[in-house]
Amino acid sequence: DLMDVKSAADYWLIQQVTANDDAYKTGSTYFYKVSDTFDETGNKTGTGKIYWGPVWDFDYAYGAYDMSTENTEGIDFYHSWITAMLYDTDENGFREMVKREWPKVKESLLAMTNDDGIIDQYRTELHISRSEDYEFWKDILWFDYLPVFSNYDDNIDAQKEWIISRVNWMDQYINSGELDKAVCKVTYMVDGEIARLEYYPQDEYINMYIPDKVTDAYKPEKEGYLFLGWENESESIA
Repeated sequence: DLMDVKSAADYWLIQQVTANDDAYKTGSTYFYKVSDTFDETGNKTGTGKIYWGPVWDFDYAYGAYDMSTENTEGIDFYHSWITAMLYDTDENGFREMVKREWPKVKESLLAMTNDDGIIDQYRTELHISRSEDYEFWKDILWFDYLPVFSNYDDNIDAQKEWIISRVNWMDQYINSGELDKAVCKVTYMVDGEIARLEYYPQDEYINMYIPDKVTDAYKPEKEGYLFLGWENESESIA
């Protein structure tokens, strides 16, 4: 009700497909809100929604931090609000919007890598500047494990190949159903009522909220009772 879901889906897709290691971190994530509307007497008639963007901070993206193209690093499940949105199964919810928006994002990215696409256009336009820049910086690498190419054009071609490979993996990840089962929900019950909901990446180690083991753990209180922990489905104390 408060957020523009399409902008959130587009934002998530570009962070994910670029495997941006700075995604969703402080100083790298921006939002803006459209103004509320009011009638002539000052009564509020509509609530302006929150939009995601503009995107920012991509120096650790496009393989600059990790050359692998088949991973979920850019998804960053460990931010609870992202994880919860990916669990949403509503037809107008975040996850279904991601599926609907992906073909357009995919088409745009692949068009970038075409011969005479935007990357090649900039390759030509920046010919003199890039040659001088590479002569100055060519021997400086951020990370020792990144491949070293003999010239600037090889670097550009390698980036194009990385983008294509990443897009292909994302396409398989989204359309094969992997995204649908990426997140699981943990429901905490107290006296038959839901006390807390948490969302976690499927099949990965998680630090659940366990008293005396997690500093900000949720601990229900009830007069005359001492809370020792949560029971799992086998009725053993977690």
